Amino acid sequence: MHFLTIDVGSYIHYDMLEALKNLGHSYKNIVYSFVASTPSRNEQQYKNKYHNEEIESILEKELKNTDFDAVISTNFYPVIGMTCKKYNVKYLAWSYDTPLNLDTEEGFDLENVYVFMFDREETTRYNKKGYSNFYHLPLAANCKRLNQYPVKPEYSHEISLMGNLYHSMLPELSSIMSDYQKGYLKGIFSSQFPLYGLYIADRVIDDKLVSEINTHYKTLNKNAIQISTAQLNFAFAMEIAHVERITLLRLLSQRRDVHLYTYEVTDSEKELLKKVTIHPPIAYGIDMPSLFKSSKINLNPSLRIIRSAIPLRALDIMGSGGFLFSNYQTELAEFFLDGKEVVMYESIEDAVSKAEFYLKHDDLRQKIAANGHEKIIKHFQFEDRILTMIKIANIH
Repeated sequence: MHFLTIDVGSYIHYDMLEALKNLGHSYKNIVYSFVASTPSRNEQQYKNKYHNEEIESILEKELKNTDFDAVISTNFYPVIGMTCKKYNVKYLAWSYDTPLNLDTEEGFDLENVYVFMFDREETTRYNKKGYSNFYHLPLAANCKRLNQYPVKPEYSHEISLMGNLYHSMLPELSSIMSDYQKGYLKGIFSSQFPLYGLYIADRVIDDKLVSEINTHYKTLNKNAIQISTAQLNFAFAMEIAHVERITLLRLLSQRRDVHLYTYEVTDSEKELLKKVTIHPPIAYGIDMPSLFKSSKINLNPSLRIIRSAIPLRALDIMGSGGFLFSNYQTELAEFFLDGKEVVMYESIEDAVSKAEFYLKHDDLRQKIAANGHEKIIKHFQFEDRILTMIKIANIH
């Protein structure tokens, strides 16, 4: 089979291409970024994902001149699906982000589109809306590639976290809300923060609440910002992740050697994390595997808005042979044995206690890491995922 693959800048694209090659398929790869250039990394702007003459022209040139069995990309871009429809070509989109970063559901119901989502609960939500072309497909790890990278002494930490601290807009948005709206969101935060494996915030941060907030903003300034329900929910989820990561790192660093690899860290965060050794980010495809296999404990608190899924970073850790220390996730608990292939915590206090325990039991920790790695090799390979997509899309 011959595929047109679109590299939109995702972490897993190279591994998908390698899997296609290993399965005996050919492909033509094109590179296109939907991220527009901006001065700040934290202020990303996106090109139109629905009607975009730039990518439409690129795709049409390819689809006019070559017969492809399907077009493949990571994440879902309606403009790609709509352009493929013009040429009667199937579009396979494998999303590794959740929720989908899309403003409307235009193009979701195209009969040539197959959307594969790594979060089962999110998939079910779209199925209930009538989108039967949305399928659940967990992510994968390329262990052959990850195993090439060595253990490095400079990464021999007791506890490490590679990831963002998530600088949320919620504090700024809340600062100009009414006292009632501020209190309401604080109440939701207090209820959601200790809950793992169940995300309830977006059940109460609804259109009615957001409409009331926007109305209040207008009373302050007729040109005031107007936010969407999806934007407020995402800001809320990021704020939870921010507070959780700061809290975990701070408490763990009071007892153990903790290292953080991340982007921007504010002065106030540095003060809170003064016992944490903070490093600049490292290369995902080169240094990351060495960090994971060299650190004794790899901390991986996921965004709560990832409802049930196993995040890509968790698979990267286990695929590298590292010890995964994660918050409870439903699918992680279903696929992996807690305490035998992975270790999960169900509260901040539980995380601190378990980290201390596993740092004192090297043999047990190393056995768990080895078991998790073996499970990844057997059940989380990219080739298996590609075959599943091809079968579901009925591509011959």
